[in-house]
Amino acid sequence: MSDVYSMLDTMDRESLSGPPPMDGSLRLDEQALDKFVDDSEDPRWNSLFLQFFIENEDSGHDDMLFFVRQIDDASDDAPVPRRAGNQDPVFVLRKQSQPSALPPLSERVMWKET
Repeated sequence: MSDVYSMLDTMDRESLSGPPPMDGSLRLDEQALDKFVDDSEDPRWNSLFLQFFIENEDSGHDDMLFFVRQIDDASDDAPVPRRAGNQDPVFVLRKQSQPSALPPLSERVMWKET
């Protein structure tokens, strides 16, 4: 069974960074942001998602998977996804009935944000 501590431990071992630093009010902390390393394009985020939400997940858990879609107009320096037009940045798919299979994706996915 996957848990948040296992995921965080794996992120630490893999030297993957967490979300951008925020001040206490859910705003980006501009001073800490200068030291933030953007690793959102790292393919290990996809592997981490597969490991914890597809391959090692308890079959009794919910079968819904939430993804953050890649928005084409997102600027390269924006650390959080933005909404383009009336397209929701999040989409949901059901897990496949066969074990350890990712559902077919018709959207480009931002794996770190997912």
